[in-house]
Amino acid sequence: MLTLCCLPSTDKETLVTDAGKLTILDQLLGRLKTDGHRVLIYSQMTRMIDILEEYMWHRKHTYMRLDGSSKLSDRRDMVADFQTRTDIFVFLLSTRAGGLGINLTAADTVIFYDSDWNPTVDQQAMDRAHRLGQTKQVTVYRLICKGTIEERILQRAKEKSEIQRMVISGGNFRPDVLKPKEVVSLLLDDDDMERKLRHKQKERHQKEENYKEKDRERKRKQYQYKVCPSVSLKHPFSSPSFHISLPH
Repeated sequence: MLTLCCLPSTDKETLVTDAGKLTILDQLLGRLKTDGHRVLIYSQMTRMIDILEEYMWHRKHTYMRLDGSSKLSDRRDMVADFQTRTDIFVFLLSTRAGGLGINLTAADTVIFYDSDWNPTVDQQAMDRAHRLGQTKQVTVYRLICKGTIEERILQRAKEKSEIQRMVISGGNFRPDVLKPKEVVSLLLDDDDMERKLRHKQKERHQKEENYKEKDRERKRKQYQYKVCPSVSLKHPFSSPSFHISLPH
């Protein structure tokens, strides 16, 4: 499903026009190149990087590529070349291979062609351009197909990021592990998600009402003392008498 979001067509002749993401990327890169920007493009799928590489060749964009199959020595050379050669416009990287241990401050634009399940991985990849020595403002673009599983992946990533900020659990927290029920929730349609949300809200409301009712019952059972003054008319100088009524 994620592959279909990124690459709905395999026809090379109509690849750009049939693939919504490539259409947007094509327009974006044209503008960035004209304005003199340099770009990092991340994808978690090597198959997609193959397509992007073919696209770069077709559009005559100068580029480099780094993925999990790249040798360590080659990686160092590619990073050094990108940092020093201003003629290289785009650096294609796999999200995980190109997300750690390298400095790519020569780029001032980061494009995530697709999002990783783990928000920490994307953040680390983004930080390659946000390193010491960066003198330009870095702009980050994330390409998302509306109404698809990608929206749910992004929402789940936001939720995980929020949890990571709020929870510190002595090394037991594993943000890189996607639980089976999380995968299922990503595959549910919007109606199912909305129905489950309404059910949860109803349960929470019912619990609140039950708590309020118990609190009211507790207060009713408490003894309430009512002091009722009454004045005796037997003598004009008599003092008021007070009666205390107690509940049975």
